[in-house]
Amino acid sequence: MEKEIFENLIWDENHRLGEAVDTLKISFGIDNLSNIEMVYLKRITKDVLDRAKKDNPGSDFAIINPAEEIPTLFLRELYGIEPNYIIKHTKTDADGQAFLEYIRRTREKAHLI
Repeated sequence: MEKEIFENLIWDENHRLGEAVDTLKISFGIDNLSNIEMVYLKRITKDVLDRAKKDNPGSDFAIINPAEEIPTLFLRELYGIEPNYIIKHTKTDADGQAFLEYIRRTREKAHLI
């Protein structure tokens, strides 16, 4: 029973969308997503889940990890931000705060256009 519930959550778009929103907020300080950002995030979520279902349906050794892939693609596609770069270059709290400020300014500029 619990396994069925877990498997249903793996492929549930709304669950994964909520998970991505939480990750973006907690890890990257991105909250209050605009309508445009939500549309992109929903599309990315659907695309990632569709690919994951094709590539590894039911595998314990998933090639695609939707929980990581969705926020990563969101940052890359919308803002040209490479999450691997973030990890390598934000070793101190000051670096982390500077990065959060960079994201804030980037989002602000994007919404002024």
